[in-house]
Order: sequence, then structure tokens, then C-alpha cells
Amino acid sequence: MLFLRKYTFVFKKKVVSDYLNNEGGYKYLAHKYQINRTLVRHWVRIYNYHGWEGLVGGAKATLQNLNLML
Repeated sequence: MLFLRKYTFVFKKKVVSDYLNNEGGYKYLAHKYQINRTLVRHWVRIYNYHGWEGLVGGAKATLQNLNLML
């Protein structure tokens, strides 16, 4: 069975901030925080397109926004 981890905004912000402050690349930060490097890259891309707000929530937040739009 596959279990999906949920990461807090604070954790995502720390990882992305470390990357933006040149404290390491995707591979180094993934190892440091024990997460997949594609996840680090994904969070950095989200930040680049949407800012910090993009890292808040997840599927639940998106569903809530969709319900508000309807």
C-alpha cells in the first residue's frame, strides 16, 4: 500500500528558502531533508510561478477554491 506524506507549509518554505539562498542543490537538499529531489524541484517551480501562496495547502485547498468558484 502506498502512503502519501503531507508536508507543512513551514517545511516546504524552509526547503525552498534553502534552495533560493544557495545552501544546496536539489540532490543535496533532498538528502538533507530526507525527501525526493523531484519534490524539491516541484516546490521550487511552484514558488517561481505562484509565490509562497502556491505552497499552501494541496488538493484540499484546491477543492475548497473550486467550491468557492461554483
